[in-house]
Amino acid sequence: MGFTMAEKKKITAEYAPRYRQAKKAEINLLDEYLRLTGSKSRKYAIFKLNRVGKTQLRSIGGETLNVNVVEKSRKKRVYKPYYDEEVANMLLFLWRTFNWQCRKLFAPFLQQNLDIIRQVEPYAMSDLVAAKLKKISPRTIDRLLKKPKQQMKIHGTSGTKPVRLLHRAIPIVTWFDYAKRSSGFFQIDLVQHDGGNPSGEFCYTLTMTDVKTGWTVHFALRNKAALWVKEALQMARITLPMGLKGIHSDTGSEFINEPVDKWCQAHGVEFTRGRPTHKNDNCYVEQKNYATVRKIIGYARYEGDEGVAALQAVYSAYDPLLNLYYPCMKQISCERVGAKKKRHYDAAKTPFQRLLEQPFQEALEEIRVKQEALKLRGTIPIVAQRDLMDKALDHLLNSAHDVPAIAPRRGAQRHG
Repeated sequence: MGFTMAEKKKITAEYAPRYRQAKKAEINLLDEYLRLTGSKSRKYAIFKLNRVGKTQLRSIGGETLNVNVVEKSRKKRVYKPYYDEEVANMLLFLWRTFNWQCRKLFAPFLQQNLDIIRQVEPYAMSDLVAAKLKKISPRTIDRLLKKPKQQMKIHGTSGTKPVRLLHRAIPIVTWFDYAKRSSGFFQIDLVQHDGGNPSGEFCYTLTMTDVKTGWTVHFALRNKAALWVKEALQMARITLPMGLKGIHSDTGSEFINEPVDKWCQAHGVEFTRGRPTHKNDNCYVEQKNYATVRKIIGYARYEGDEGVAALQAVYSAYDPLLNLYYPCMKQISCERVGAKKKRHYDAAKTPFQRLLEQPFQEALEEIRVKQEALKLRGTIPIVAQRDLMDKALDHLLNSAHDVPAIAPRRGAQRHG
């Protein structure tokens, strides 16, 4: 461990007179000083030792005086932070209010929507704060929000069970092949709300993500029976602006079953699945399990009709915000550099923007889809929609059920 700057100055003041009085043969004195202070510049060390503590004749006020030469002690510069406490507090408030988006998505979100948001009283801010927030970089967002982000690291459980009866009849499509599909082809997955104990009956969330645009919708299910999955798919088929042309799932029994397969055949919906143990085949929706469900809903336990109604109320308010106002990024290429993969992403855009830019094979379909999307955007103000979501989240927290005690495994002995 080296010396502090103050200690080095004392060493220099002690060695300087000895160095100036030393003979040429005593060259080891300089080597000893360099080794002791850790200095690498020999010429600078000679300059300091020849100068510190030496008296010089200087003219001060017309009078010639002997002056001791000493090293000036520099004061540490104190910079006023550009993003001060007021900006940091408003950034944290907006980040928590609008669903804890990551830095690369939150920066364009602020640029696009801050002028509208600040018109509402709780989000009012000065012009200076607004100007700084609109040009803040993703890295600065990450730095200012480092501590709050460290408090949000928990994991849930998975209840996917493979099925072996019908899986051979459902064609396999990998993630690469599915990425080439046009808008209207959705990947689907379930997220369970069991509170950490997967025993008994509890609610699920069906997440559906359009591969081309990133348009994502959620449906609350009483359990993972095929009846509720079919009802959710039927609702999606009616309400989605781009329609439902195909679904792609994992090998779980909640999807690979005869009722869902027959429903897809009856409504002309293409049904494909991924390979067993290959989550990457369903990657477009798997990445939403935390980003759009766990981060908003959390890990509490919800049961019965009350839980379904409370969850669906949140999703009814959240899905329009997610698709119309919250940006997302898509990977456009990936290259391997040695043992690492370097991924490249496009510019952050909302699913609404991607849908408007999406070309369609039929002109009439393109006009219909884009008109429905524009009409939806015009009827949903961002701040009012966020207030609805806050009320739904408050009700959801009051609807959580107690988690049943986990029974010990057969043969296991309790301690204590």
